[in-house]
Amino acid sequence: MKFSRRPSFHFTGRLSFEPVTTAAVGLPDSPNVVLAQGKPATATLTFTNTGNTRKDFFADARLDQPALQGLLVGGSPTPLPLPVTAQPFLFVPAGSDQLLVVGQGTVPILMDISAQGGDPDIEGVRLPNNLNLAQATAAELAPGVWFALPEPIGPFPPNGVGKASATVSAAAVTNRIDPAMSASSGNVWAAFSFGSGPYTPVSVNPGQSGTITLTITPTAPKGTVVHGFVELETFNSFTASADEIVVLPYTYSVG
Repeated sequence: MKFSRRPSFHFTGRLSFEPVTTAAVGLPDSPNVVLAQGKPATATLTFTNTGNTRKDFFADARLDQPALQGLLVGGSPTPLPLPVTAQPFLFVPAGSDQLLVVGQGTVPILMDISAQGGDPDIEGVRLPNNLNLAQATAAELAPGVWFALPEPIGPFPPNGVGKASATVSAAAVTNRIDPAMSASSGNVWAAFSFGSGPYTPVSVNPGQSGTITLTITPTAPKGTVVHGFVELETFNSFTASADEIVVLPYTYSVG
């Protein structure tokens, strides 16, 4: 038996890790900076797309206050057995280090959760009352779409499981979105993870620059020192995944 040798091909390429050029003007950086309660103040982020594709940029303003927060779940409740076209899904915000997903069926269920690429794939734990709990923990979970996959547990009678369904709820440990700061770009996590704001990204072509206006309207009691950070991020609507570009801390006192 003869084996033919496949031809080899040589190619060259260049990898670049050039960071996105970013500048912030007007972002408070000290407790000595006093912003009047209820009075809007503005800051601007300017940036240049140093990549080779068009990107959608947005600003993600968070407080230095991580907490367990409920997430929106699409496709729930869902019929069982689970249709391929009706899998419950949720958006895990950037910076999350723990995800809890609870499923409850009208019949006993198994459930696993996974990031949209299929990894990690985590099996839940059965609990009383047809409940199932799945938990993902990491230094930072993959931001973007995750799926929850509940299924009924057999054995089943001759006519099948019958009319059954499952309801899924979820929560993540992540820093709270700062309600006193809004961005002209909106925030994909506020919109898709929490349902609490718009998402109007700034689309920038390679080599071009963009600007995002931040508006700070302090609502905390006078004398409060506010600590937080603004993260410039991009979101790919085709893959439903995000990239974290740069983190800019801010601090001010409410006067």
